[in-house]
Amino acid sequence: MMKLLKCINDKENNKYKKLKLSNVVYDKDNNLAILRFVYKQEYFTDDDKKCIQTHVEEYFNKTIKIKTKFKKYFIDEDVITINVINYIKNNFCGIAKGVKKSNIVVINENEKYKLTIKCDTTAYNYFLSFNFVEKLQDFIKKTMFDKVEICLQEKSNNTLKILEEQNKQLMKKYNDNNILDERVIVLPTDIMNLIGKIEKNKEIYLPVGQIYENENITIGGFVNYLLVNKYLSKRKNTEGEQIEKEYFTFELAYNNNSLRVIYFPRIADKEKAKLLENNKSILVNGVLEKDGDRFTLKAKNIAFARLPEIENKEIQVYKEVNSNYQLIFPKSYQVVEQQFLFVENSPVSNFLQNNTFVVFDLETTGLDSSKDEITEIGAVKIVNGELTETFSTLIKPKQIIPDFIVKMTGISNELVKDAPSIEEVLPDFYKFCHGSTIVAYNINFDYKFINHFGLKLGYKFKNKQIDAMHLARIGIPNLKRYTLKDAVNKLGINLTNAHRAMFDTVATAKLFLALSDYV
Repeated sequence: MMKLLKCINDKENNKYKKLKLSNVVYDKDNNLAILRFVYKQEYFTDDDKKCIQTHVEEYFNKTIKIKTKFKKYFIDEDVITINVINYIKNNFCGIAKGVKKSNIVVINENEKYKLTIKCDTTAYNYFLSFNFVEKLQDFIKKTMFDKVEICLQEKSNNTLKILEEQNKQLMKKYNDNNILDERVIVLPTDIMNLIGKIEKNKEIYLPVGQIYENENITIGGFVNYLLVNKYLSKRKNTEGEQIEKEYFTFELAYNNNSLRVIYFPRIADKEKAKLLENNKSILVNGVLEKDGDRFTLKAKNIAFARLPEIENKEIQVYKEVNSNYQLIFPKSYQVVEQQFLFVENSPVSNFLQNNTFVVFDLETTGLDSSKDEITEIGAVKIVNGELTETFSTLIKPKQIIPDFIVKMTGISNELVKDAPSIEEVLPDFYKFCHGSTIVAYNINFDYKFINHFGLKLGYKFKNKQIDAMHLARIGIPNLKRYTLKDAVNKLGINLTNAHRAMFDTVATAKLFLALSDYV
């Protein structure tokens, strides 16, 4: 739109150099563009407005209808503050709640405004990662005539030193060629809005790759594990009773990747939400929120759509399963406590009879599979509904295990100093999993690690997958938290030494057997 202003001024000998285009809205149904201009001229007449209208129509060659609106330019501290707040709401809505009017300070110094935005660490890091200052500066240049100096500050002691250090770290993080944004952009077709409106000009992703807390994003996938849940609202009816409301949860899945979605419908959209079905391909727009180690997409807008098939261009030839175990050998599962899941001679379902399962759990040095490492693998094989074999080993990482991980898992650098490497362990684990459906609690986390290191070493884990957390959400409704500990405690399953792979694995296996009817 800068070209439009230049075109007008070229034809009018810079008569309207104190004119800015503040906003453009396009009404597709009526093929109408509404352009809002801000002018600073002391004298600006109706003839000027008609002149600009004519030039705009000529610029667009009358291919669309044009409507122009004009407002005299005015600026002060409050105007800048309101414009900045609206800009954040429209462009960074995921973090907008954390930036209030009281966080913004505008001072007029010698005909120049200094704008300071103070925010907490989460908002500060979020803004840095999305080049907020540069984008806001561009917005101000396009909409205001006055110079505005922008300063982003984190609420903290020693603010300047901390800002400089965090800025260096963040810039290194986002410029480092080794850290790539692996998100996959898709171009869906046959988009039909169901709830709200999915903007077609926004980038649409699959549930794979890097995601960030409080990010506003649109993701496409297939509905899995759709549940209608109920909760008591704070509002009360005429009889003084709390009103019961419904909300929806499901997994948005594509290939082997998925993301949890939660939707709280408005009264007007409640019946529309009931049109959602398992296996339907949809687009969901909303804000990503972090729940422990897991992200949840809090949905605002939902649309049906056709998603393209994404080809897996695997040019690598993957290794075959080893004929024999080389280093880590499976052991027979030893029953060390009373089995309560199946009474003697009780029938085993066809699903359990006809499939072999490997339930596994990992301990790692951190949460990022692209830079952190595996320190322990624990796995148990289930055949005909019984735990038959175990696979367990510590792994020596190349990096130092952080102190907080040591405190959480009990796995220290000393403990793993003589352990084998992932290069030695993974071929045997690949063999142990071969021909089985793999199961884990929040499997997305564990699978990302074994898939990452598997591909590096030439092994492709193509096993079918089951997430035991999904089964817990279906089979154990109304838990406050769906941690493994909370879920197994509800079923009376003993879990000792939580955050050690083998103990977590056995507890997950028993939970899986108890809830296998919900698969």
